[in-house]
Parts: sequence; C-alpha cells; structure tokens
Amino acid sequence: MRQVLRLTLAALVLIGSVSIPLPTARATNDFDYNYTYYDSQQQVVGTWREDCDHNETSDGVQDGEWLQIELWSCATIGHYYYYYHKCNGSWHQVGFVGSTAC
Repeated sequence: MRQVLRLTLAALVLIGSVSIPLPTARATNDFDYNYTYYDSQQQVVGTWREDCDHNETSDGVQDGEWLQIELWSCATIGHYYYYYHKCNGSWHQVGFVGSTAC
C-alpha cells in the first residue's frame, strides 16, 4: 500500500511539475518521504521516513485515522503535502488532517 501511494504521488508530482534545469544531484532517490499518522483526536501516533539515500526510520504506530505525506525533492526546491483519511479500511485523499470526507 505504501509503495502504491509513493509511486502515485511521485507520478502526480512529476506530471504537474515544470521542467527546471536540475543542479548536480546528491541523492539516489527522487524524494524524501515523510509519513505522519494521526489518531481520531488528531494526535500524532506514528511516523515513517525514507530519506533521499533510501535510509528508513519509523516510530510509533504505522496506522491511524489520518495520514499526512510530505515530500521534499532531492534534486530541486520542491515541497509537497498530501492528506488522507481512512474510510472503511482504505485511504482516501482529503484536503487536510481532520477532514471526515470519504
């Protein structure tokens, strides 16, 4: 599930981005991924991160009511946020943490 979300988000970012000459790339990955999981009280219950060199770290529970995905481009100045609400066991994209849309 996480791999599908990452690939989908990366594709959306690449499709929507403007072609910009890239500086010398220092990293081996396209984005630095930061996942933050929230419970029904909008309190952080877990995090997961993969940096541009594919180092992964996690803390807490890797599930919740809401999910915030933050992407930092490894090669350019790009920063993106995506938000998801868990409805009936599936993640649905919403506009912000706390949205109850499904």
